Amino acid sequence: DAPISAVGHAFEVSKGEDDYIYFAESYPNIRVKKNWNDVSDPSKWEAFTPLQQGTRYNAANPPLELDAQGNPVYGWKTNTDPLTTDRLEELVQNGHIDREKSPFRLKDFESGSDVRLHRSSVFWNDYRNSWVMIGNQFFGDSLLGEVWFAEAPTPEGPWENAVKLFTHHNDSENYT
Repeated sequence: DAPISAVGHAFEVSKGEDDYIYFAESYPNIRVKKNWNDVSDPSKWEAFTPLQQGTRYNAANPPLELDAQGNPVYGWKTNTDPLTTDRLEELVQNGHIDREKSPFRLKDFESGSDVRLHRSSVFWNDYRNSWVMIGNQFFGDSLLGEVWFAEAPTPEGPWENAVKLFTHHNDSENYT
């Protein structure tokens, strides 16, 4: 029943003198220091989340950490639930947070439509000099067949503009 567990694509990130293993199921929002003692201790894992330190997600009354202007405060927090794509969308739909103020706000660069990620892979790209993401969209033109590219200055984002690379659109069935 640990609130944080490894989910998704793992990749390494160095921050100052610390090395981490990040995990991105949709967005990179789980990390742990890259050493056996921390990896094997669930209390050392961190979630990049706007929830208050040490809380669990509650859809009816989300325990958000807010600044003086009422904006969510995203940060690395231990013993705190990470936000899945579903939870993030639920918070937006219920008016608890503004999607535009989230670091996880991927949009189609051409149309401006929201891109709801199902899975992604993230890695540093020396040529682009940025973090790049290749992700599958959930409920695009097909169920899981849209593949997107995005860039961000840090693994935490902000993940904003995306370009569609591939589609598996088929009018007769929902091919993925």
